[in-house]
Amino acid sequence: MNNPSKYFPLLSLILLQAIATSHAASWLPISEEDRAAKTCPSDPDAGAEFLYVLLEADDEIEPNGYRKHYNRLKVYDERGVKQVERIRISYNSSNSSLRGLAARVVKPDGTIHELAPKDIYSQVLHKDNSRNIRIQSFSPPNIEVGDIVEYQYKVILDEFYYSPENFHELQKEWPIRKIDVRIRPTQRVDSTAGFKWTTFNCDSKTLKKDGNGFFSMQLDNLSSYPKEPYQDLGNRGKAWIMFYHTSNLKTGNQFWNSVAKELNRKTEKLCKPTKTINAKAAEILKGINETDKLKAIYDYCRTEIIHVHHSAPDALTQIERSKIDSNNPASKVLELGYGNNQNINVLFCSLAKAAGYDARLASAEDKNRFPFLTRIESQKTTVPSRIVAIKDGEKFNYFAPGNRYPKFGALHWRNEGAIAIIADNKKAMFAKTPVSQPSDSISKTKASFDLDSEGNLTGHLESTLTGHSAAETKEQLDNKSTEAQKEYLLIEIHKIWPNAIVTDIEIENEAKPLEPLIISLNVSIPQFAEKVGSRIFINPSVAKKNSEPELPKATRKTNLFFKFKSMEIDDITITLPKDFELEEASAPVPFGVAKLFEYDVKLSYNKSAHQLIYNRELKLSMNELLVKHYPVIKSLYDKMHIQDQHSVTLKQIENAPENS
Repeated sequence: MNNPSKYFPLLSLILLQAIATSHAASWLPISEEDRAAKTCPSDPDAGAEFLYVLLEADDEIEPNGYRKHYNRLKVYDERGVKQVERIRISYNSSNSSLRGLAARVVKPDGTIHELAPKDIYSQVLHKDNSRNIRIQSFSPPNIEVGDIVEYQYKVILDEFYYSPENFHELQKEWPIRKIDVRIRPTQRVDSTAGFKWTTFNCDSKTLKKDGNGFFSMQLDNLSSYPKEPYQDLGNRGKAWIMFYHTSNLKTGNQFWNSVAKELNRKTEKLCKPTKTINAKAAEILKGINETDKLKAIYDYCRTEIIHVHHSAPDALTQIERSKIDSNNPASKVLELGYGNNQNINVLFCSLAKAAGYDARLASAEDKNRFPFLTRIESQKTTVPSRIVAIKDGEKFNYFAPGNRYPKFGALHWRNEGAIAIIADNKKAMFAKTPVSQPSDSISKTKASFDLDSEGNLTGHLESTLTGHSAAETKEQLDNKSTEAQKEYLLIEIHKIWPNAIVTDIEIENEAKPLEPLIISLNVSIPQFAEKVGSRIFINPSVAKKNSEPELPKATRKTNLFFKFKSMEIDDITITLPKDFELEEASAPVPFGVAKLFEYDVKLSYNKSAHQLIYNRELKLSMNELLVKHYPVIKSLYDKMHIQDQHSVTLKQIENAPENS
């Protein structure tokens, strides 16, 4: 019998070669024309351009679907070199893995530099209960103007992964000369009747079925979609394609009428007042004025029902959490005393009905996801947020106590100014939800500082936040320990004053939905003011000193999006050093555009107290603006930035007594 051990070296060599071959990247040929390209034909100003992009998505293959990406990027100038010096690829590692990342740089003369595996970096970008967003990044080797960067990879989905939405963004931060898209949606889902598809901001006429269940399309000259300040966070601006599964193959008015009828059926089933619901409504409303009844019910649902997503991790046991079901009727939610967003909205609707209101469930657009498009015939996609509509005469008012922190009468900013469909047993009723005003969301800071003769600033400040401003921060503080909350705030404070020494951070009402959020702290900022010889130059807009312009670029490619209208109010008092006096102080200039942007600032000097008093008020009344409005908005922000850098001059008093 032959000794098998003598074959081990040969077998190992064959195995290693097989592994190397299976992982070796296969690259498409590059034309002389692409290597010689000097500029992007569709956007001559672009620093870089994707010459070719391939996106292939397969959800039908079992057991693991995949997303295949191939990118060929041309660098045209030094701006482009800087832009591509670090390429980042994000994916959800909770349900997928990234494999086979390979990259290379091709020089104009054809010389190739391969990316070494050791030069690929991995990090966690975001982690919560449902997602673990991970990034793999790399720096293209020896990148120079005129080079082509190619990179490819696959995202492998978990075994038998299924999502009702097969969604793909088509635009990137640089223009795309040519993109091939191939998508095969799964058709083996028992709970749906089939799938539909739609595109947004691109030509869908090229989409065709190309065999084996794949749909393909080719697009030319897609414009860039770079990251810009005050930008839509969802999918309301960029080009995309989506396949989605549905159990309802009706189309047009028939589909939306069926949605309204289904909402009506759920209202009758889930929100029907029972004996216990009627008793609880009577208990809540005992002694309450007629005009305050709805608010009393609303406040009860926000304060007395434990919200699973806005409570301490140990507030509910695992067994208790297992009883939460979005289809629990109101009586079950009341019995449990806890639930999710939808549960709490259902309970509110039921209690309101028990109190005699015409209350109905409704579904609203989420402005952080997809725009409302009647052609997207999927309630879960285009109007995913369950809210409550209560009829008031000929109109409806809208409520969502399941969103814990917005005040009574306001929805979450994602559902404001949004399209909603209201429950009805006959036909679809669409409406647009109202938008809160700047005075509903105020950030007010009151600060008292002492400036010493070396330019060091110390003092105490207290910020009070209301409305959406409070809700945004409270959501960030949710489910964090007291120390973790303070650490989060400390990071935010150091973005304003990098060298500040911050102590005694106090947070009030961070988990109370009915109260404003109050944050107070003591701060010491070394060398805040600039001392030159016998003079000190100080900027009384303490939080804005050395801030960068918020809209730095002269031009813009994407629409402007402001989450909500708001106000900022700063009342700052600075006690000056006793051995210095005010030499020169001109006041900043108020300005604005009515019902859009109003900036009002006052500067005064209290001679007896030796204090500068600075009052600043900014009122933003903007939500969504088109690119064509950018020059006006930029001019307002630039002017505000100049005013925020306004300084006053102090001069040293000769023979002055020393500071005590």
